[in-house]
Amino acid sequence: YTLFVSKADYGLYGLALSVAGVFQMLCMFGMRQSLNRFVATARGAQDDVRAKAVVREGLRLMIPASALALLLFTGGAVLFGDRFLEGSRLLPLAILLGIYIPTKSLQFVLQGVLEGSAAFHPLWVNSTIINVSQLVVVAFGVWWGLDIHGLLLIDLSMAALGIALHGYTVRAGLLPGPAAEPDPALRRELFWFGLPLFIHGVAGYLYGRVDLVFIQAWLTSED
Repeated sequence: YTLFVSKADYGLYGLALSVAGVFQMLCMFGMRQSLNRFVATARGAQDDVRAKAVVREGLRLMIPASALALLLFTGGAVLFGDRFLEGSRLLPLAILLGIYIPTKSLQFVLQGVLEGSAAFHPLWVNSTIINVSQLVVVAFGVWWGLDIHGLLLIDLSMAALGIALHGYTVRAGLLPGPAAEPDPALRRELFWFGLPLFIHGVAGYLYGRVDLVFIQAWLTSED
């Protein structure tokens, strides 16, 4: 990317992904690690019914978490977005990020399910397809012309492809059959297991990324 976009756009791209990463933590709410563990335990006990229930309840927990994340992101974009980008470019960037955040989060969670199921070969195949597809799309983007919006569109399309591939593998290859019944007790168990993972994940991510946000916020454009 650094060869084909301006320094300003690439810097903004890094900032956008850093901000998106924080809200992705909220969307996932620790479910990538939680589903990894709970699915692995259920599959190890050859209890596919519980494995299905774990996936179902974990994804159900992501719905309110994702809604809250998008609400906070929208509020942050309205209140603070003009400190990073002028209004004419802010709206399309905010829309792309608003779609990208839950899409990428779901891809990560489904990847966690595959890892917990020890489906490493299907995961490798899916990842190869995604990487090759990204190379093709980037080549087209270079020919067409890349900017910050093009970079985010590429990432968004690859996340959507990941959902399609991982989702199909989980649904058809690993957990076939009818959907599991709702299990409120299991949902509560996943919630309390995922909560400290979420707090730890956000704190660790902010510790490593907050410097990028402050640099962009306080330095002048000439810097």
